[in-house]
Amino acid sequence: MAMNNEVTKAESELAETSVAENKLKVGEVAAASGAVVSAGGIAAGIAGACATGGCAIMSAGSFVGGSAAAGPVVMAGAPAYLGAKAINHYAFKDEITLEPEEAQAREAARKATNIGALVGVGATAAITVSNGFRTAAVMTKLAAIGGMLGGSAVTGGVMLALIPIATAGIVGAGVYYAKKKLTQPAPLAAA
Repeated sequence: MAMNNEVTKAESELAETSVAENKLKVGEVAAASGAVVSAGGIAAGIAGACATGGCAIMSAGSFVGGSAAAGPVVMAGAPAYLGAKAINHYAFKDEITLEPEEAQAREAARKATNIGALVGVGATAAITVSNGFRTAAVMTKLAAIGGMLGGSAVTGGVMLALIPIATAGIVGAGVYYAKKKLTQPAPLAAA
């Protein structure tokens, strides 16, 4: 009977520790994403200074020799890169003191975060050109997206730039938790 109580107590402590670590990890991902979102808001404010509201978005495409359709994708690239770097640094940082299972889960999460950011940039591209490649079509799409928040095409561009950050965080956290669940030891069977 005493052995059974000890096993139950150990399982309970393990579950409490696991829940606390998971809550901390979600908080770290949210904090890292929040910092990058704030930086994106500042960039949007600067871009919003353009008289027509869309000239900054459209001219961004010219950096890669593209058209208006490339503008929002180019503008999403920097937040995607910075967001993935921040999430990986703050939430999935590699440390010498980690248990092997935790280190493996974080390594997988870092890779997944980077892939998630790329997928987010791809989603931004698909959404941007869903009406066509012409400037008017892209601006109409951005204005419609921005209008959901009562904003303009610039607001739509910022919303599209946030897609890769959100995707990176969600994919990274999902892989982290899946890997943790797969590497957890099986619970002891009650006798």
